[in-house]
Amino acid sequence: MTRQILKFVIVYICYTYCVYARKFFFNYLDEITLEIDITPSSIGLIISIQYGALILGKMIMSAAVDFIKPLKFLSLSVMLVSSCIFMLGRTVNLEKVSFLIAMISFFQSGAWCVVAKLMTLYFNKSSLPFLLSILITGNNLAGMLLLVRFDNQNWKDTLVIAGGVGVASVVLLHLVFESDGEDKPNTDGAIIEKKEMSTASDFNKFMKLLSRGELLFVAISYLFVLECRALADTRNIMYVKSFASVNSEQFQIAYEIGAILGALSTGFIATKLPLSFCSKGITILALVLTAVLYLTNEPSIICMFGIGASINMGISFWETVGIFLTPPDLLGKSVAFVSTISNLGPILTGFPFEYILSVIGEHSIANIFFAQIIIYSAVILLKYGYTNILLSRQSIKKLE
Repeated sequence: MTRQILKFVIVYICYTYCVYARKFFFNYLDEITLEIDITPSSIGLIISIQYGALILGKMIMSAAVDFIKPLKFLSLSVMLVSSCIFMLGRTVNLEKVSFLIAMISFFQSGAWCVVAKLMTLYFNKSSLPFLLSILITGNNLAGMLLLVRFDNQNWKDTLVIAGGVGVASVVLLHLVFESDGEDKPNTDGAIIEKKEMSTASDFNKFMKLLSRGELLFVAISYLFVLECRALADTRNIMYVKSFASVNSEQFQIAYEIGAILGALSTGFIATKLPLSFCSKGITILALVLTAVLYLTNEPSIICMFGIGASINMGISFWETVGIFLTPPDLLGKSVAFVSTISNLGPILTGFPFEYILSVIGEHSIANIFFAQIIIYSAVILLKYGYTNILLSRQSIKKLE
């Protein structure tokens, strides 16, 4: 049991580190702009570059999880992110900064998929919702760690420390896992399966999975949740800081605490209510609260707390649904598919969002999200109709 806890803790640290690296730029933007000339339009472009690299990384890195041993994959990802972190601290050129931000997003993009796979390999499936809900809080722990700033320590010093933490995490990862051997039985005594399947067989199985429409619906739903999270990680922070009357750090802490509590509560909620109902309802709630933040004359800290909670609950629910829908040997492909579509949401919050706001005005952000609530509701109805069609076809085949 102690060994299992250690494995979970070090995986949690590695995942948190990857998220920390991805979030760093926008949390230290006020300090970075003192040394690098960054305009508002450049910020929108950097957001799009960051999430564009994230999508590309999800497509490649998540699919690669099916072919590379999870432990080696996670180690390589963290080491590459650490290298980029070190280089970012020595860069004062906007183009190079943009490139390194893209590389960090790319290399850390497979982190969630590989840690989820490690969970399925080393832990009981019945405990997955609980473990995943804890893992997701790494996203918010990273956000809270970014608020820790010491006197006389600038952003470059922080990057040096962060790079060292990344290297140390990889060392600990190997010490903990290799002491048992990567392919030893998990706590249930179930041996990790090693299947060698043909590419054609994998493709056919995956296409059959897609034909049900459920995975596509997960991806679209996740798109809306990740759009809200991308806004919370970037534009929401800048929006709150624009109000001199509010303490932006308190808002950030409220968001992170809400997110942690939201993620931790998903396991309990899922046992009391249908998972399908919870995931859809929370997605709509995240959209509503994001709209409300921009609707009021002054941002509400309660609303910020609710945004954090609803976003992480949505992430936890949809990640759990996606894993339950997918056989272990197709997990990488499934995550790559879902991530490719869902991460279009964060990209929309970058340059496209900046352009729309320049045309219709920043006061229209709330209206944009209310429109998305209508769109998502229509998607739910379409999915419901498609499911009924499939069930009808199956019934007809049985009668024949």
